[in-house]
Amino acid sequence: MDSDKNRLVGGGAADAVKAARPIIYEHNGVTVDRDAYIHILEEQVKSLRADVKYLESKTTMSEDGVTGAPTPKIMYVPPGQWRRVKKDFGLVANAGTLLVSGMNSADENDMRHSGRHDRLAINSSLLLGLISDIVGEPLSDHRNVWVWPYKYLVVCEPQIRKKLGELEQECTADQAAAGETRVGENGEDKQVQERQQQQQDSESARKSGPSEAMVRRRLCEELRLVVEFMDSQMSGIFSLRRQIEDLSLKRISFGFLWHLYKPGDVLINKAGKENQDKLQAFVVLHVTGGRAARDRSQRLRPDVDWDSNSETEHKNLALAKSISRMTPLILDCAYIDSDGDLVGPRPRRFVFPEYPGEVDIVSLDAYPLAFDSEKDRLLGHLVRRGRRFLSVLDGAHLHYRGTSLREFQGQKGNRFRDYFESNPEDVDSEVMVDQAAGIDHYKQTEAFKFSLGGGVVARPTPANESEVADYVPQKGYGIYFESDVFDDSAIDVDRRAQFVAETDLLRTVSVKHLGQLELRDDYYALMPPRVYGYAMLNRKWLPLKIDSLRNLDEVNGEPGFRKTRFEDLVLPRGHKKLLQALVKQHTSAGDETVPPGKEFSMDIVYRKGKGLVILLHGPPGVGKTSTAECVAAELGRPLLPITCGDLGGDSRNMEKSLEKFCRLAEKWRCVMLLDEADVFLGKRERGDVVRNSHVAVFLRVLEYYPGVLVLTSNRVGELDEAFRSRIHVCLFYPKLDIDSSRRIWHKNLARIRSSAGDLEMDEDEITRFYERQWKENQSSQRLRIWNGRDIRNAFQTALALAQYEFFEARRDPDIDMPRPVLRADHFERVGSTSAFFDQYIGNMHGIDGDDPYSVMAERESVRKDTMPNFAFSRQPSWKLKADARAKRSANQRRIDALLESSQSEDEDSDADSNLEEQMERLKLEIKMNKLKKKAKDWKATGS
Repeated sequence: MDSDKNRLVGGGAADAVKAARPIIYEHNGVTVDRDAYIHILEEQVKSLRADVKYLESKTTMSEDGVTGAPTPKIMYVPPGQWRRVKKDFGLVANAGTLLVSGMNSADENDMRHSGRHDRLAINSSLLLGLISDIVGEPLSDHRNVWVWPYKYLVVCEPQIRKKLGELEQECTADQAAAGETRVGENGEDKQVQERQQQQQDSESARKSGPSEAMVRRRLCEELRLVVEFMDSQMSGIFSLRRQIEDLSLKRISFGFLWHLYKPGDVLINKAGKENQDKLQAFVVLHVTGGRAARDRSQRLRPDVDWDSNSETEHKNLALAKSISRMTPLILDCAYIDSDGDLVGPRPRRFVFPEYPGEVDIVSLDAYPLAFDSEKDRLLGHLVRRGRRFLSVLDGAHLHYRGTSLREFQGQKGNRFRDYFESNPEDVDSEVMVDQAAGIDHYKQTEAFKFSLGGGVVARPTPANESEVADYVPQKGYGIYFESDVFDDSAIDVDRRAQFVAETDLLRTVSVKHLGQLELRDDYYALMPPRVYGYAMLNRKWLPLKIDSLRNLDEVNGEPGFRKTRFEDLVLPRGHKKLLQALVKQHTSAGDETVPPGKEFSMDIVYRKGKGLVILLHGPPGVGKTSTAECVAAELGRPLLPITCGDLGGDSRNMEKSLEKFCRLAEKWRCVMLLDEADVFLGKRERGDVVRNSHVAVFLRVLEYYPGVLVLTSNRVGELDEAFRSRIHVCLFYPKLDIDSSRRIWHKNLARIRSSAGDLEMDEDEITRFYERQWKENQSSQRLRIWNGRDIRNAFQTALALAQYEFFEARRDPDIDMPRPVLRADHFERVGSTSAFFDQYIGNMHGIDGDDPYSVMAERESVRKDTMPNFAFSRQPSWKLKADARAKRSANQRRIDALLESSQSEDEDSDADSNLEEQMERLKLEIKMNKLKKKAKDWKATGS
């Protein structure tokens, strides 16, 4: 014991206080208690004994007379003596055939029986050459140290045992030919015969060199040592691999994780098992890492393969570069995806950092599908989803109900790196699935990257150099700069290359040629859980879950889903038939079965005027937008709505956006809806370059767009005159009359009756309410007649009131209300609030009369709601105009005559004042006639 380093700091004093204190020792500058100090001394004695035993073994080694090398044996070297024995590159003279050293065990017996070793030096040129032939990898004396888990011994175990059997048979034949005892035969004279044979071989070798039989026997003996080492020191590994093979293994430690994965294994992600919408299968390409880091100062050097397009990859890179006792296990994987034109592999990498103890295999971030108890069900689901993915790639009109997927690329929070993220959104809409168009849309964001192949599909992740960084001190320099550990990562690369050469999962094929190929189920299973599509109601591109896509005919029959139909709309007479005729004729003329160049066109310019442009104008809430939805539903085509927010305000960007939507609408054969078209189709004004450029862009689009385009506007008076000749048909939607209003009320009541569930409704009382409400609105100058949207909103609010009253009644035990009840007073409360707001708006704008919005629209010359709809009258238009002129009131003719006389005659101021009095009198008479007419209509309606 070194007294300078180990001295007593506190001891046993005589008094009781000091005696109660613990005895403290100092060891290498650290204070420890008595038990710890005793343990340190025991370890030092143990190490010294191992050194003595090792030195004694060196002096008693016997030599083989054939080669001059020591007798084949396994030599266990304490860690502290490793570099004293293996102090240089190459072979060690007068040492064992196999040199084994542990990580921190100083006792040979401890290493021999517990398997606590991590280095194996093959100290024989003959054996290195033989193993090189077996494993197919060149081995040299320069780097003859193998480290745990001795990958070549594990992977090539069958070949090694087979070769040993062949050598034993050859040696047996040699001995039989010489009349000697068979190799491996038990007998008391075996050792005597072997010593005699060694002496004879040694004498023969000195004279003429070793014979082939002598070499074979030496190889057999040395290879038998390797098998003996595998049986005694690696039995735990082979037992674990057998459990992996028969799928009986349930838990695994990090040190054995490399054995769990091999190229070709199909993995599933743990996140997908917890949430099936995220379930994804991968195929393993390459496995590396997962063992001791011998030089922790080295970190993984990232290459271009780590320049990935996902947030997960950045996390994985951080883990792979971290310093730890063990290097992280890295799995190079692939899955099958498509860019819309091609289908092929995309890279994905998993990184497992070191974890303590054992964990369940199915709790790993990615684990082999074969270990899952529901593997058959999961595989079936993956295969069906993959088939669905391929079937919708080229464009499909479907319905989507659910949340979209979250996708992220780049590194969030890094100001020097672009970042892309698509957050989940609730979607209940028709969607158009188009993988190619969706990827093109997202690629406008620089951070979004999408490519097939590349990354770890093109080349494997390089092995971590710290795993083989056991440096040899160089004489004369005293520094460590080169390792004598054999880099066995080649076996991982070879296994990868073999799988890539044999599999057809990594091929890239055209989407158009997929139908000509016979694809296996595992190919479908590797498809992603998402596809890119455009949600019509959300008006944006989203990554959609394939499991949430439904065919339209399947959704139409579901409860709660109501397809928009012309029968559900209350339209002016003739509108439905005209629209159906126009759309049907246009779509049949544009049928794909018509040969190119044979399409009928009324325009002399090629591709000009081939579209159908329909303008629907009128006050709000009369069914314009719903008509466009019905046109699309009638054709069985998607409706592509566009608003000003989708196009932007800049002329150049707006033109690009509009052309993009037109291309998509033509590709998808959509009905395109430009809602509130007056925003972009307004009159051109001198000096307003921006507005004029918008109008010019839309004029050109209307000329050359070949599809069906529906424009809606409630400010038709603001449209530029150039649009009139480019619109094929203009349909006016007047304000609701009593018949239209009654039909809308009845349809809403029927809808509640069929789908409201456990709800009572006093239909008679509600019917009397809306009849009374219509009469009051007609007779009063301060009440606005409800349009279709107002009626729908009134029903929604009334239902909310009924539900609220029901919930409140359930809290009061004295009130007996078994279910919600929809009553007329709910509508009356809605009507009173609506009437108050209308009066407020009217008073604010100084309007004391009819609907304030209609009056303001007429003042601004953007719309005239009182215009009667003559479009579908049975009489010719000239006859209607003549009748209208004939029916003008006598008061109006008198006013015209007075105005003409006032312009033709030059009278004095008295005549002028007399004329003004007559004009005022006539205005009063006109107002009285209007009131009489209203009273007459009210009586006729009431009767």
